[in-house]
Amino acid sequence: MAQWRAVESNPETLTTMARRFGLSGSWAFVDVFGFDDDSLSFVPQPCLAVIFLFNSRTETPARGNPEPSVFYMKQVHALNNACGTIAAIHALANNADRLNIRGGPVFHYLEHARGLSPEDRGNALANVRSLSFLPFSNPKTRT
Repeated sequence: MAQWRAVESNPETLTTMARRFGLSGSWAFVDVFGFDDDSLSFVPQPCLAVIFLFNSRTETPARGNPEPSVFYMKQVHALNNACGTIAAIHALANNADRLNIRGGPVFHYLEHARGLSPEDRGNALANVRSLSFLPFSNPKTRT
């Protein structure tokens, strides 16, 4: 079983991680400071995904199954520190064609996981060592 580390919830760290997953240099994560029109006007367009991370002490039950075209995985127990990684993979997976994600560890994981249930996708990710051990720290903050 792979070891999963918590990922800093900031655009630089998420972008660094996504680039190592296969995201091209023309795309990046950015902060969204609010959902009013003025705040949203600062978000570069096009915007393909929004990640909303929040602390939850309880498990939120699933509300039905997502559409078959939506890639979704369950955060299984073995992925307890991987919520940021899972959010980034959801963003990349659901836009893989537009982002031209070809090759690399996420592409290979997606090829394997597309036909699996959300829980089996989570279990499959828990065993992908090539994703769990990538260094995700923001190079600007290394000491």
